[in-house]
Formats: sequence, structure tokens, C-alpha cells
Amino acid sequence: MAYQNRGGGFRPRGNFSRDRSQGGFGRDRPPRKMHKATCSECGEDCEVPFPPDPNRPVYCKDCWTARRGMDRDRKPRTTFDKKEDVKEVKDEVEELKEDVEEIKEEIEEIKEEVEEVKEEVKEDEVKEKAEKSDE
Repeated sequence: MAYQNRGGGFRPRGNFSRDRSQGGFGRDRPPRKMHKATCSECGEDCEVPFPPDPNRPVYCKDCWTARRGMDRDRKPRTTFDKKEDVKEVKDEVEELKEDVEEIKEEIEEIKEEVEEVKEEVKEDEVKEKAEKSDE
């Protein structure tokens, strides 16, 4: 099969343009519904792509961007990449598994006791019926 010149340059399959109007990953999404809000930081009116919750702060684009910069200075989340941490967590999981097994055994014992009590109650009811029928 001979090479055919189909036009210049690389052409990716599909349309992966960042411009949502052309499809790609955005695939004909309708525009987001924007909701009016007041920025909790600067007090300016703004629009956000979600219904604002009065119990949570809402930030305008500028304040949001500024706050994101502050977040980068904060301590990273704890990870379990240390062998000691992983071993400690595994040990705790094993202890919890043992606790669960003990609880299961106790539940089984309680079930047996409940069945014994039910049998005693049935026997008592039978005795009472027999006594009433004898009278």
C-alpha cells in the first residue's frame, strides 16, 4: 500500500479541541446554569455554577484564585507511603478483624440464649394451657 498524502500535518482521531463549541471532551454540553451570589471575601456580586448554600462561603473568581494560591502553602495531606505507617495500619486492621470475630461469637452465644428462652416460654405456655384445660 502506497503512502497517500492526505494533507499536511498530524491529525488526531476525533475532535479533542478545548473549545467546547466544537465538541471533543465537552461533547455538546449545554452551558452551565449560573447562580447569583455574593462573595464571602470581598462582598461583590458574582455568579457561580452551583446553587449557593447559605451555610458555606462563596467566592468570586478573583477571591477564589487568591485563596487557591494560599492553599498551596498549606501542609500536604497525610499519605501512607512509609513502610512503618503501612505496617501500623495493617496491624490495626488485623486487631479490628479479631474484634469483629469476637463480637460475632458473642452474638451467636446471645442468639442461642434467646432460643433457649423462647423454648422455655413455649413450654410455660403449653403448661398454662394444660392447667387451664384440666380445670
